Amino acid sequence: MVLIPFLALLLLGCVIAFLDWRRGWYLAIACGVLQDPVRKLTPGTPVVITFSIVLVYLFIVLACHVTLRNALADIAKRFPPLYAAANVFVLFLLIAAVNGLMTYGIEHWKAPALSFIIYIIPIPAMLIGYAFFRRDEDLYRFLVFYAVLTSLALVGVILEYEGVHWQALGLVAWQEGANLRYLPGVLITMLGAGNL
Repeated sequence: MVLIPFLALLLLGCVIAFLDWRRGWYLAIACGVLQDPVRKLTPGTPVVITFSIVLVYLFIVLACHVTLRNALADIAKRFPPLYAAANVFVLFLLIAAVNGLMTYGIEHWKAPALSFIIYIIPIPAMLIGYAFFRRDEDLYRFLVFYAVLTSLALVGVILEYEGVHWQALGLVAWQEGANLRYLPGVLITMLGAGNL
């Protein structure tokens, strides 16, 4: 069972992120890459595994909240137009959330709340990225780690294309038949169990 080692890695990621948020990003990336095959190999393919990286991300935000405040103050001082644009963006998100509540009713609050959270989550991530960079070596080491890990994960695309049948590859197990993606003027048939 792959779920238990993955949950142990997730827990380790949360602990390390809380103790040293810069190192926590490495485990957040590892959890983010591993969550897809773990989900596919777990009975019932629970959707909650897809959001597992958010747990590590929350511990990173908690650990560096002072750094985030300092980074935000620095950005406001150094880049006032960017800071003003971000405030307008958040204001429009709030207006859109209120509009969603008024349009569909308070009983359907989950959709506007989820949309608001999905659009707001990248803002602390950008501030963390701004604060993460201290020396060129920090960024270089992180980008090498990210590139190597995601390159290893992309080997699955080649294996799937070559017809390797493994539950961790391809689409989520419960999906049957052709999976189509529509782009302007193009119809793309995705690889999957029904298309191999």
